Amino acid sequence: MNINNIYNTFFMILIVFGLMLVACSEPKQDAELNSITNPQFTYHQDTNKLYFGVNVEKRNDGVQIDSVYAYWYGPNKLGSADFVKLNDTGNNGDILSGDFLFARKITNDPSLVNTLTDNDSIAYIEYVAFFGSTSISLLDSSTIGNIIPKIVNLIVPDTIFRPLGNTISLIPIKAEVSDADGRETIKWVGFTSYSLTDSTIMNDGNLIYLYNDGSSVILYPPNFTSGDETKLDDIYTFKIPIYGTGYIGSDSTRTGVFRWRFSAQDLANDYSKNVDHVIVIE
Repeated sequence: MNINNIYNTFFMILIVFGLMLVACSEPKQDAELNSITNPQFTYHQDTNKLYFGVNVEKRNDGVQIDSVYAYWYGPNKLGSADFVKLNDTGNNGDILSGDFLFARKITNDPSLVNTLTDNDSIAYIEYVAFFGSTSISLLDSSTIGNIIPKIVNLIVPDTIFRPLGNTISLIPIKAEVSDADGRETIKWVGFTSYSLTDSTIMNDGNLIYLYNDGSSVILYPPNFTSGDETKLDDIYTFKIPIYGTGYIGSDSTRTGVFRWRFSAQDLANDYSKNVDHVIVIE
């Protein structure tokens, strides 16, 4: 046989063999990619919980699934991971048993290597599924999104004494509020008043708003302002009028024990966690 024909035949065999390898290997890669899908992560700021979820096929290359983990890196994908075992049993954050959506909800607390703060905007998770001696992983990043407002501190007395006679005291009620997205994103800060003495709600259930305007706005004529001392210092204030003992009827200030519930809302219509304060008015 001609030497050129031998080389040509050998070369054609190599090409065909290579095409067969490519044709055989591609479905395996696709199957692996499809075995772990739909990563889900949520930071529940109101309850300070972290939710992880991912869909995993029952089998991979004929091998049944053993376990699924979320390797939690928090805001730094180059750091050490927390290993969070996910489940498909309908508990600990998983909703439906046996739907092959493996999930878990954990507390975002200092026991973890990685935690989220109000200043973090992105989180990194690697989902790993084990099938016997084989593992398949999917690296995912998730944007935290809107950060809810946070009531940092209340500057509120525990007891308010009515003044004597036909006089009125103006008592400043203050709440320090922060928002990692910027103070300009805070829509309002306020509180409701509920009587623990007779189980009634004051002010028809309406919020009493606090302001961060430096008393530059006339709220009620002729010249009543919020009583806020410094504009845009993140301390929201309102001076509530306390009528003296000489006032009676609708003009009087009710006495008793009250629960004041403070909250804030941002422009994304998300709410802060409520902060309660019990106050006595005598």
